[in-house]
Amino acid sequence: MIRRLNYTGRVKIPRSRISISLLNDKQGKYFHAKLDFGGLNLSPDAKIYIEPNYKGVYQRFYFGTVAQFKEPDNTFLNELPETELAYFDVSVVDESGTVGLLLGSAKGIPVITDGTPNDRIPLLPVNPADLGNQFWKLSFDSGEEGRPILEINRNLPDPFEMARNDIKFISLVYPVAFRGVLVRLIQQRIEISLRTKMIYHMSTGFGGLWYLDPTLFVSQNFTLNGITKTIHLHTLDELKREFNRSQETFIKYHKNRYPNQDADAWKILEVASMGTLSKLYKNINHHFLKNQQ
Repeated sequence: MIRRLNYTGRVKIPRSRISISLLNDKQGKYFHAKLDFGGLNLSPDAKIYIEPNYKGVYQRFYFGTVAQFKEPDNTFLNELPETELAYFDVSVVDESGTVGLLLGSAKGIPVITDGTPNDRIPLLPVNPADLGNQFWKLSFDSGEEGRPILEINRNLPDPFEMARNDIKFISLVYPVAFRGVLVRLIQQRIEISLRTKMIYHMSTGFGGLWYLDPTLFVSQNFTLNGITKTIHLHTLDELKREFNRSQETFIKYHKNRYPNQDADAWKILEVASMGTLSKLYKNINHHFLKNQQ
C-alpha cells in the first residue's frame, strides 16, 4: 500500500539549514548530510528522508527522526546515472497517522563533487559527461523542474576550471547556452497553456477519459515499426509508455490504488511529453467537435 501525504501547512526548510557533500571512492559516489531544524517547530518524532536524484532517477534514504538524526551506513548513489552532479530533496514526514503528513521540505538542492558549497552553485551548473566527440551540450534534468545543466566532455582537462576561468569558453559557450535556456522557458509556457486548455475543454465536454474515445479523433492509419493502426492508437501507446515511466508521486499513487484502471486525462497528459501532446492535439477531429457545439 502506498502512503498518502497531506501537504497542507508544510514548512519550507531554508537551504542554509542543509549541508550535503557528494564524494567519490573506489565503490562509487556517496554523500554526507547535516541538517539543522532548530527553531522550525517540527515534531521530534517526525521522520527524515533524503532523496538524491538526477534526470528523473531517484533514490531514497532514511535519516532517522528530527530528535535522533542518524545517517545510514550506506549512502551510495548506485541507482543514479553516472554524474558529478546530483539534486537532493529533503522531506520531514509525520507518519503517526493513516495518512502521512509532510511537515517540512526542501527540493532540488544541487550538489557537485568538486566541493562547491550548495548555496554557491550557479543557475547553470556544470557536469562532466561522456559526450563522445562533442565538446559541450546543454541538457535539462528530466525531473519535474526540468533544471538546465551545462554538460562538458569529461575527457577534456579539468572541465570545472574551464567553465569558471577560460575566457574563450565563457565568451563562446555561455551566450549560446543561456539562449537555449531562454528558448526552453518560452516553450514551457506554450506547453503549459496547451496542456491546461486541452485537458479542461475536452474533459468538460467529453469526460475524464476522452483521450481514449476514437470518435473524437481523425481515423487515419499509420505504419510504425511494421505495425499499422490509427494515429490515435499509436499516440495512446506513447502516452501509456510515458505514464508508466513517470516517477511522479501522484502517478505512483494511481498505479498502486487503481492498478487496472485507465487514468483520467489530467493525470496522463500531465506527464506526457510535448511531442506526444502535440500529436494528440493534431489528431483531434476538430470538424466533429465544431458540429457538437
